[in-house]
Amino acid sequence: MEVPYGKDPLQFGELRFPSGPGPFPLLFVIHGGFWSAAYDLAHIGHLCIRLTSLGIVTCSVEYRRVGNEGGGWPGTLLDIAGATEFFRRNLKEDPRVDMSRAAAIGHSAGGHLAFWLGGRHNIQGNSDLRLGEKPWLRAVISLAGSLTYAEDGICDWARGLLEG
Repeated sequence: MEVPYGKDPLQFGELRFPSGPGPFPLLFVIHGGFWSAAYDLAHIGHLCIRLTSLGIVTCSVEYRRVGNEGGGWPGTLLDIAGATEFFRRNLKEDPRVDMSRAAAIGHSAGGHLAFWLGGRHNIQGNSDLRLGEKPWLRAVISLAGSLTYAEDGICDWARGLLEG
């Protein structure tokens, strides 16, 4: 089921629940695609279906990307943070979901975003990007994540994200 977490048409998550009463772990799935508007969550849906069949609640997160209005810096990061906080608040009372086993996984650029999500409690100051409490995700997983870069071959926006 598609659930909006914001007002923009690209701010939604695709929730999939395993059959049975649960509780099941929750996995945020963040698609890749070079942070670009040309790519969306459609290509990672097969992974979500398989993970759900194995007894995991999946929330495939769509977000504004470079080329979308509001995407890029800092909108993309605000969307990832906003989505996970929205679903954390709204699923915590659902008996099918075990929030103590919540994690995030991302592919390629999504791997970068998953790792950023797991470390955002380390952001200094009073930023909207900072998580002001103890981290609540149990794990973050990168599938071929864009976690490092060569000096050439990555867009300036992504370089800025990776360098902080």
